[in-house]
Amino acid sequence: MTGNNNHFRHAINIGSVGKPKDGNPKGCYVILTIHAYSNGLTAESINVDFIRFAYDVEKAAKAVESSPLPDAYAAMLRRGN
Repeated sequence: MTGNNNHFRHAINIGSVGKPKDGNPKGCYVILTIHAYSNGLTAESINVDFIRFAYDVEKAAKAVESSPLPDAYAAMLRRGN
């Protein structure tokens, strides 16, 4: 979120289950709440909650290893990066 001329912009990127970049191999989704008073002038008028969930990382990594994709992608899944 950045403020520019007293207006706020929100950029929300949860990435993808198969390509984590934060060291956490869990999946993620977002609950976005836009309050009735949201007007672009109040940063708190929008809430973003990141929800993590477990999935079978090893199964996904083995599927990558059985595919034509480089095995390095499977290692990235296991490490969460």
